[in-house]
Amino acid sequence: MVVAASLVATLTLGSVAIVEAQRMGDSELFAMQRRQTRPLRYRQNAVTLRFHRVAQIDNLDQGDQLGADRADFFAQVWVNGQLYTTKNFSRDDGNPGWVIRAPFSGNVANIRVRLLDDDGGLEEKDDHVDINPRGGVKDLSFTYNANTGRVSGDVRSTRGRWITSVGAGDDDNGRIAFSVR
Repeated sequence: MVVAASLVATLTLGSVAIVEAQRMGDSELFAMQRRQTRPLRYRQNAVTLRFHRVAQIDNLDQGDQLGADRADFFAQVWVNGQLYTTKNFSRDDGNPGWVIRAPFSGNVANIRVRLLDDDGGLEEKDDHVDINPRGGVKDLSFTYNANTGRVSGDVRSTRGRWITSVGAGDDDNGRIAFSVR
């Protein structure tokens, strides 16, 4: 039995532990093996996005069949590829009160925020609101580091501070203000 214990100890614990393993009984040795071979686990984190303001800058319904009417904003947010969708907020400018809390593994979450104007069933598609200051890009893409609290990418900030972004390069420009925790 001691020979088998010695062989197992050599394979799992390295040659330094052979002498110690020879003094142990089988049950102690196997308990030691289980402690040494546990899989690594990623820390479970969560990110919370709180939306403080959405506003239309351009008339989002210009050219639509019904003409100008009140904006019906909603957001789509992806956290590490998982989609979250908010409820509609029917005002041209105001605080929608949206809060999205999303779990993620590891320390960094990849986040994309898209703002849309719901045009209802009579229109063919919803208006994709430009909230990115760069031309040719309407959504905001950024990362959140749970260890440092840094937000970086299309927007830059730190944990808990308001982030404001205004679209400026495409049509259907809008404004959004939110914070990340």
